[in-house]
Amino acid sequence: MLVEGCIEPHAPPRPEAGIGLLGCGTVGSAVASALIARGRAPRAIAVRRLEKERAPGIPRDLLTADTLAVVERDDVDVVVEVMGGVNPAGALLELALQRGKHVVTANKELLARRWSCLHAAAGGDALRYEGAVMAGVPVVEPLRQVAAGDRVRRLEGILNGTTNHVLHRMEDGLEREEALEEAQTLGFAELDPSADIEGRDAAAKLAILATIAFGRTVTLSDVRTAGIERVGRRDLVRARSRGYALRLVAEAWPAEEEVVARVAPRWVPIDHPLIVVTGVANGLLIEAELAGRIFIHGPGAGGAATASAVLRDIAHTTERSQR
Repeated sequence: MLVEGCIEPHAPPRPEAGIGLLGCGTVGSAVASALIARGRAPRAIAVRRLEKERAPGIPRDLLTADTLAVVERDDVDVVVEVMGGVNPAGALLELALQRGKHVVTANKELLARRWSCLHAAAGGDALRYEGAVMAGVPVVEPLRQVAAGDRVRRLEGILNGTTNHVLHRMEDGLEREEALEEAQTLGFAELDPSADIEGRDAAAKLAILATIAFGRTVTLSDVRTAGIERVGRRDLVRARSRGYALRLVAEAWPAEEEVVARVAPRWVPIDHPLIVVTGVANGLLIEAELAGRIFIHGPGAGGAATASAVLRDIAHTTERSQR
């Protein structure tokens, strides 16, 4: 609710808070199925195509094509967004937050482009997005805690599981397109993998992490980005012959009044912590002034891994009032 131009603080959701789900694709289906299995079925699920077959166990009477109706329902306290894209997702989430609802999202592009607007509308702990960054790896809250008590000097990570899988399989002898097709078959890459291959997916994640780490808003347009579309097997063989591995690395650090952030293929020494990030995993190395090096890694791609993070955010949001 808007009060004199400001947003009223969000009340903790009720213990049995109603959940509205925007999107029922790979991640959304996994989230919906898990909630139903736990006796917490969403009040409504917005989808683009009602006629599309959904995962077994998701009642068709929960489905609607009206996204706005889901956000505006009086019995929906928590809006969970896994539809992707900036529009109409951005307007829907801002509306939900303005109406005092809590929001959980896995939409990295939206956060990386409209961070300030969403956080202004949230006004506190009403917006959660663990699933937007490294899929199943808990990294948002740990990084926030490090930044609160220490000074983060640098971030360095492998933040895209698709490209990591592709590069590893190219080292095994596959051509780039063969490795990418394999990733799509395994469900680790979208039908249109351009955001992964061109580095934009990793750049969006880096923008979010850098904003948290350094306390300055970093948007997607602030990240200098290059992908692996020009990387061939010869490049990986050459790197290996000299004691390195070629990886798509995201890194950021503060410099005077700005944050330098970039994503690009880079030679990584074989004794570097990021070398253990194999397959579709993600990893983040945090260098802090007091704590030194902190390394976090785990499953970084796939609907199930992302759904795990979304479900953790839902649990945090809906259980907070029971403590």
